[in-house]
Amino acid sequence: MKFTPVVLVSASLLLATSPAFAKGRAGNPAGTTAAQAQAAPAQAAPSPLIAAMQQELDREMAVLGKADPAAYFLSYTLTDTDHAEVQGSNGALLSSNQVQSRWAEANVRVGGYQLDNTHRVGNNGPTGAGGGGEPVSVDDDAAVLRRALWRQTDEQYRAAAEAYIKVKTGKDVEVQTTAQGAPDFSQEQPHVFYGAHASFTLDRKPWEQKARVYTNFFHQSANILNSIVTFSRCAEPVSGDQRRNQAAIRASAVPARAFHSGQGARWDGHRSLLQF
Repeated sequence: MKFTPVVLVSASLLLATSPAFAKGRAGNPAGTTAAQAQAAPAQAAPSPLIAAMQQELDREMAVLGKADPAAYFLSYTLTDTDHAEVQGSNGALLSSNQVQSRWAEANVRVGGYQLDNTHRVGNNGPTGAGGGGEPVSVDDDAAVLRRALWRQTDEQYRAAAEAYIKVKTGKDVEVQTTAQGAPDFSQEQPHVFYGAHASFTLDRKPWEQKARVYTNFFHQSANILNSIVTFSRCAEPVSGDQRRNQAAIRASAVPARAFHSGQGARWDGHRSLLQF
């Protein structure tokens, strides 16, 4: 038997730059008009990690923008997650913990807005951009963060450059359809928003007791061979200062009937008791 209440809160920092973005930023740092600035909701102070990410972004773009092939777009995403979990089985507590983690990702586009490494040629699907990523320190250490971003940028640039060469070769020999002739990336004015840091405080003691009580209920039944009880709650940001909260309780059980095969015991059936 297993009982798992889960609370998850995540927040992301996203920085992006390109030659067009840089021009817009020079004239208007926020990339917004005066009317837009007045209508915008109140913003929180930027995280100290923003400065470290911006410094690495500018340094990398200055180098990769002159490489062959040249990068024209680069973005970084840093996701900070708080995760609390309580697990119980057969009337006893298995684990109770809360963990913070951070994940860094880089997205590099090579070529230009009209044609880049994500372009689809013929029947082959787009190669995509970004992906991967790696865990980073939960300490606000700028040097450690920039080192991780450098590794991700190097990895993503190499993959993008290789894909772009294949795209260029394919484009020279393929007849492009109308859809395939559309720009690979649109040019838009940047918009900047700093939301409050999402966090939570959870008293796990009540859920630890529930884990013991709920799983013990099934443990005492002679008709239940194995069962799982799960309580989960997830809180995550969706846009602006809005957050989505979800909660669910699920229970399932395996009847105390089993038959033996040549490789050992197998369950005769599986029945969901309740879900809402």
